[in-house]
Amino acid sequence: KLRVVLISRDKDLDQLVGEHVLVYDPVNDKMLDAAAIEELKGYPPEKAVEVQALTGDSSDNVPGVPGIGPKTAARLIAKYGSADAVVEHADELTPKLRKNVLASADAIALSRKLVTLDRSVPIELDLERMRFAGVPVRTVRSIFVELGFNRLLDDLDALAASGARIFNVPVPHIPRRTGTVSIVRWKLWKSAFRAFIQSLRYRSVAAGDTKDDRAV
Repeated sequence: KLRVVLISRDKDLDQLVGEHVLVYDPVNDKMLDAAAIEELKGYPPEKAVEVQALTGDSSDNVPGVPGIGPKTAARLIAKYGSADAVVEHADELTPKLRKNVLASADAIALSRKLVTLDRSVPIELDLERMRFAGVPVRTVRSIFVELGFNRLLDDLDALAASGARIFNVPVPHIPRRTGTVSIVRWKLWKSAFRAFIQSLRYRSVAAGDTKDDRAV
């Protein structure tokens, strides 16, 4: 079987973690398996949907139960096993929590449906075509410049300077930024020059230094 690593901090993916599936947290540089998720969040991956059914997610319009956060949800699921069981044992909860749980019984069912990932989507997978062949740096840099992703451009430049062998072509030495000023030394192909011109929309001041290789 394949070993799958999901590169994301999205809690919606916790439910997928198992024997052959891990989650890599790129911010904290941590690889999370089922045991790590349970230690970090207080519930195992197989209970992630039940926890989210209670907490909801306002950013995704998942209702959940008002007043129940991740810690309370993890504690309730650890005790009762499922969000439905929490509703069934609502009389054992505090008055305020009991009121919110009973009022949100229908929302819990909807929340569970919204946060459950569909694992039956038909897909044709060609592993050879997925083999990493290097970063298409010309395309990536043009997109970063166009969208004003300055921090990512700095990361790209830092990787190039480190000699990391992840690029399928040499990384061009553009652009370099200082505050609101774009300082560009370039000997560019046509597409990169267009990307540079587009990036000027995000700058209040821009300076360029040209070089002519022709003999005078």
